Amino acid sequence: MQCWFLVRGLSVTFIPVFNERWVKGNKQSAWQISSSMINFMALITMAASVLIIIFADPLMKYLIAPGLSESGHALAVSMMQVIAVNPFIFAVAAVIASIQQAVGRFMFCALAPMLYNVGIIIGTVWFTGGVNLFGWQIFDGGIMGVALGVVLGSFLQLIVSAVGLAGFGFDYNFKIYWRNKGFRKVLSLLPARSVDQGMDYVVSLVEVNLASRLADGTVRAYQQALTLHMMPINLIGVAISNAAFPQLTEHLGEGRNDLFQKDLRSLLRIIFWMALPVSVVIFFPGGYVVHFIRNGGNQLIAGILGCLVVAILFRTIYHMAARAFYARQDTKTPLYISIFSITLNIIFSNCSIDGLENGRVWIGLGSINSGGFGGGCSFGGYESSNAKIVRHDVCASDF
Repeated sequence: MQCWFLVRGLSVTFIPVFNERWVKGNKQSAWQISSSMINFMALITMAASVLIIIFADPLMKYLIAPGLSESGHALAVSMMQVIAVNPFIFAVAAVIASIQQAVGRFMFCALAPMLYNVGIIIGTVWFTGGVNLFGWQIFDGGIMGVALGVVLGSFLQLIVSAVGLAGFGFDYNFKIYWRNKGFRKVLSLLPARSVDQGMDYVVSLVEVNLASRLADGTVRAYQQALTLHMMPINLIGVAISNAAFPQLTEHLGEGRNDLFQKDLRSLLRIIFWMALPVSVVIFFPGGYVVHFIRNGGNQLIAGILGCLVVAILFRTIYHMAARAFYARQDTKTPLYISIFSITLNIIFSNCSIDGLENGRVWIGLGSINSGGFGGGCSFGGYESSNAKIVRHDVCASDF
């Protein structure tokens, strides 16, 4: 799991340091950082994959699924050992994708996850029925076909990501340049970002744990409402911030702090005025929105979604504000924001648990998410003003 957090947190720590060299024409140092990160991440995740393969049996028996039957346990262990190669492949693909994002090439980064899903579909549709080669049965099929499809998808993702490097003149070396200051800088930024990624996982565990103590169907209803509420966040906040992030790092690499602040203010305005009407639209006809995933609608899902509407606005803004810190090679402040948000989350859950037990499910769950992430975003705005990333007078006039 920690290896997965390392991979997910890589781009926002790698791109600013890479672009700092790239925009100044120091391509040799940029390629050294890239080669070092590919090799370093490959070694770390390869070691993790080997350990998973070796200890898959006790992990499954004592930690992941101790209640499985003997046949189910054997099948789960086999699937786990097959899929264990994924962290290694994802790590290499993540560094390659980060290089392309840093220079503004997003097409192959967008195609790679699609082909990963294509691999899973191939495994589900064809591999589960068995694999024959010239009349020879080389694979019996079954649920293991899905695991093979996952591995196939990860290889397809890596291949497409690698093709995207064409034309860059990437000078790869099978070597880790420990003396490169940029490489050491990325390593120093990575732990805080990885822990921050882990905070999201902790939040989901807390919320599902709380929902599981309520009436039957609450967990499923909450997860479906959360999926709907994440759609505008991903389409607006995540998409815009990821696309703008390389440009922001280039401005700072060139020493153009004025352009950095100008673009940041413009992006925050765009995100705010896109997220606000979406939140309003989701809030009022929330019941109709639920019809997309539940035929006939569901009052519980609609209620939870209505409470999560406030979080949509805050979280879309937060994604862009967090990228401003990452562009300045500051990964600690967003981590403090996450810790603050989770603290509020726990406080709200403890305060509202009585209301939840009395049936006011959607009020309590909504207040947890909205309060936690809203408070985190407010704290982020306070820290941003101290860092002079977003001036107070600008925020007041824009928002």
